[in-house]
Amino acid sequence: MSSLIVRPVETPRDWSNFAKFKNSIYLDSLNNRSQTREDMKKLQAFSKKHANNQATLFLAEKKGQILGRIAALYDEQHNSKEEGFFGFFESVEEPMVAEALLQKAAEELFGWGKKQMLGPISPSTNDRVGIITAGFDVLPHPSLNYNPPYYQKLLEQAGLTKSMELLSYLWTKDAAPPKHFSSLIMSAIKKHEVSLYYPAKYSPKKEAPGLLQLYNQSLNQNWGYVPLTLEEAEEILFSYKRSGIADFLFYLVIDGEFAGLVIIQPNLHRYLTEESTKVRVAVMGLKPKFRQRGLSSILILKTIDFLQSHNYATAEVSLIMANNDTVRGLLEKTLNYPILHRYQVYQCELPACGR
Repeated sequence: MSSLIVRPVETPRDWSNFAKFKNSIYLDSLNNRSQTREDMKKLQAFSKKHANNQATLFLAEKKGQILGRIAALYDEQHNSKEEGFFGFFESVEEPMVAEALLQKAAEELFGWGKKQMLGPISPSTNDRVGIITAGFDVLPHPSLNYNPPYYQKLLEQAGLTKSMELLSYLWTKDAAPPKHFSSLIMSAIKKHEVSLYYPAKYSPKKEAPGLLQLYNQSLNQNWGYVPLTLEEAEEILFSYKRSGIADFLFYLVIDGEFAGLVIIQPNLHRYLTEESTKVRVAVMGLKPKFRQRGLSSILILKTIDFLQSHNYATAEVSLIMANNDTVRGLLEKTLNYPILHRYQVYQCELPACGR
């Protein structure tokens, strides 16, 4: 492929080709036209989110035919200033194309002073992360990545190594909690005054500071954590209220104090198939002072109650770090939830990156 070139996106036509290339890789059942619009919105929002955020987009082309795309990204709010991301990666099944794209992204990040490249992350760790490596027979929730199975081979042949594995689990309506878990729930409930609060039912502007604080305190120890901004908190609340799903986001209130939160994402895309994930439990977290007190069992119970009351037969619970033995033990051994999908985030040292 000596005539292969990788060049930056510069013109409106380039932007259009970058956006539309995804549609040539995937099936129509993935609703890629709507996801293509979402990708472009995310890129535009990412660039505006912080003055120091950086993004450069590239296309791989041979004899006028687009064969792949990639973005080099730097998120100012990421916890390591020495790490940059590659994201929005799509490629035909040709190792030389993938390697050329990854090398171009690595060169760009090294030019920005970065020492390590992680990805795919599109465009931040609060968005689509990793490639799916197992569970291809069930389409994930549209907020998660889906890709052809050959992507794993492309990335690993290019010299990238595994950084973090992430898991999603399957909840079914027939999966009743074991008796000892139910006893733990009842014991915790007897000790506390328990209620739920639905912030999206009220003014997004007034409720945004509360969501900001609760989200950041509950999730700041997670891998890849990026703090929620006030603008993002308000937009989340506004979108839930506007979409008529205000009860899909709720706080656990323990003895009058906000203790944790649950954010559930329905699949609002039209033309769902039987293989589509209908709903995702995306966030389930407790503030540090409420952990190790049996209160996580109440959070899980309230989430199950919600799913059952809305007549969901199944739900995707994700994403869970593969090295989080505590949560994995709860989901796999106590609740017997099977693994639905496996995701992999890759890394490479700069500037070599597989050379």
